Amino acid sequence: MLAFGVFTSMSLALWFLPQVGQAAPSWFTRAQLRHRAEEARPRPLVIRSVICDKTWQGFRGVEKIFSFGDSYTDSGFNPDGAPPNDAHPLGNPPTNSSTPPFHTFTNGPNWIQYLTSKYNESQIKTYNLAMAGATVNTTILGIPHKKDLVHQISDRFAPKYANKEMVGWTSSNALFSLFFGINDVNLSWHKQDLKINEAVVNNYLTLVDSLYQYGARSFLLHTVPPINPVTKPTEAHAVNDFNYRMARLFASFTSKHTDVSMLLFDTHSVFSQAMAQPSVWPQTADLKDTTRNCEVYRDGHVPSMDHYDLRYVTDRSMGFHDPDHDRTLGGENLTRELRDSVYQSFLLSSRVPPESPEHSGARKYPSAEDQDLFEYHNHYPADGLKSTDASLLLTCRQIGKEVKEAMIRLSNSNCSLYKLDLMLLDERELYINWLAYPHSKPRISRLDVDFRLLGDVKGKKTTLKGGFDGPPVLIWGLFTLIERFLLRGPHFLAPRQQGRDSWIEELSVNVLTPPSPPLGGYADGKTYKRDRKGHISPAEMVRFLISHMEDLLRRSKHTASYARLVFERIKRMTFSLDGVERKRWDLATLEPEYTG
Repeated sequence: MLAFGVFTSMSLALWFLPQVGQAAPSWFTRAQLRHRAEEARPRPLVIRSVICDKTWQGFRGVEKIFSFGDSYTDSGFNPDGAPPNDAHPLGNPPTNSSTPPFHTFTNGPNWIQYLTSKYNESQIKTYNLAMAGATVNTTILGIPHKKDLVHQISDRFAPKYANKEMVGWTSSNALFSLFFGINDVNLSWHKQDLKINEAVVNNYLTLVDSLYQYGARSFLLHTVPPINPVTKPTEAHAVNDFNYRMARLFASFTSKHTDVSMLLFDTHSVFSQAMAQPSVWPQTADLKDTTRNCEVYRDGHVPSMDHYDLRYVTDRSMGFHDPDHDRTLGGENLTRELRDSVYQSFLLSSRVPPESPEHSGARKYPSAEDQDLFEYHNHYPADGLKSTDASLLLTCRQIGKEVKEAMIRLSNSNCSLYKLDLMLLDERELYINWLAYPHSKPRISRLDVDFRLLGDVKGKKTTLKGGFDGPPVLIWGLFTLIERFLLRGPHFLAPRQQGRDSWIEELSVNVLTPPSPPLGGYADGKTYKRDRKGHISPAEMVRFLISHMEDLLRRSKHTASYARLVFERIKRMTFSLDGVERKRWDLATLEPEYTG
């Protein structure tokens, strides 16, 4: 957790710097996991961000931080004690954040202490309201204590700091940080009930909105890092599910409030990368063993903050170990349990979706003789598909074998390893990108598809109409895309060959609400006319897709061949809006009903 504190706080500060005209150093990225350090490919630590110039003055403009969280953030602050001041920017208990005691779970300075005292751009005073053991809402989880975000807002923040004048905070000089989910995920995993995650994140959104009502306009949210990767590697599925819902929370909140600035920080990748490949981070480059505790650190006998910076990457739940106290183990001697955890974290990760078609790489189109009807609006990736697990599979026979075994375990638990991103530009052009596709195999447990709406429709011909008395042009394009995947595999445009056919247990399509409305706003009602005012809304797009999927499944004269293939190759389909399911089909059950 200490190294997390160091480079999380540094990375956060460096993300803010470009807002005030400074370029971030080259190491302000995380490398996509690879066996060899020289094969690393940088990826941003910031999953998503939305900036509002009216309320955000850059990191240099931050004077107050109100921090909410659990033991990963708790520093022992008491709102009734001494307030933050120039000498002690975190108020109480008094510490200079460079020598013990630190009053933290790890016996060392945590990330919020680093961000407040060292890696900053201004004099910051932090009101750290976090409490060890906290969850989002204990009522949802059935926990007797009240160490939750509800309590931190209503009993610790509101009485002391809701009145802005009491401590001099404003909507433009205060940053609100929330780091929750670790204890919530632990419980949902133990109960084997991911519906708990859904209820928790929905309430999380409500509570963040309550801070907005108090005047908060700048927010920092964190994803959940890997939890108990050695002793409970299967918990990664629950973590991944929670983080997926966090991305939906971000989209929902920023679309509702256009005057906020919000950052969603990828803490999961920071931890995963430090465990798998310490050399990527300067602060962890000297580590040799990431599997056990360092006894000297556990006892709290550490001389200074600088000693932590370069030598100590440890967390009692993660088992990081200090190299100065390791005599035998090297990186090549990681236990099988830890290797499985690394494989799992990697397989459950995905590429960051492109911001726009311009950032999605070169495009390719089917040849004239291979092109299906109305497919000319589909923009397929031109580059050859590189499976997300290729580097691990090709490392050596042992690792390749272990990665394949990890894939089987995850597939059997219905984890989503395959993720596709669809961008519909101007309601006309469909851009297709793989975000995650492990080594190709014919049977896939689940394929997740994110459907995003971009651009504007003013004066342009929409593909939501047409189709020669059959489905609209967009629907023809989607049908063809499904057909290409089922018959040709993930390469889409490759010639059909034996062995490339695919079968899908569950196809899940999720329409995402953009962070901000399109330039022309959203159209009223269900009209798809070219001269209408505004873009089709995400909610209406879901309805549109569900309606025409029903037509497909009922095997109209226009769609019978597509429907036959769908019934043969797909068991279940779902359509959702921002992660909330709107329609589900169990095709094995429905086929007799839909075909008469």
